[in-house]
Amino acid sequence: MSQGINTRLRIVAADDEPEMLAYYQRLIPVFGHQVDGLVGTGHELVDMCRHKSPDLVISDIRMPGMSGLDAVRQIQSPFVLVSAEDEPPGIRQQFSERLITYLTKPINRMVLKDLFDLLQRLYTLGQFQISPPVIPAPIIPPTPTD
Repeated sequence: MSQGINTRLRIVAADDEPEMLAYYQRLIPVFGHQVDGLVGTGHELVDMCRHKSPDLVISDIRMPGMSGLDAVRQIQSPFVLVSAEDEPPGIRQQFSERLITYLTKPINRMVLKDLFDLLQRLYTLGQFQISPPVIPAPIIPPTPTD
């Protein structure tokens, strides 16, 4: 990670193109972050985010079934929207509180690196919230009673 910041973003990515999911799977850890989930539909994205509460969601806009736009309306995490098309007019106003940025495919690896570096800097300034990792509670067997 750059500049000695020791924070790992837990990231869920959604795209219906397997090549894009493989790209995220490969690059996110290279930049020091954790892939918390990879999904191919909006429905899967909503389900994954409800269970994982990621720090960041990267979602394609156009996916089968539920679109990425419809999915991010149902989740609480900050997100990045991705599409092969130019940014739709008014998109930033619709999601002003949680939309971090809009990226156009193909996504240059240095753009992702710069995005993650920026989020880490914002975290150190207290302007971006990173959730603690979800650690399952240990299973403690009941003690026998006499």
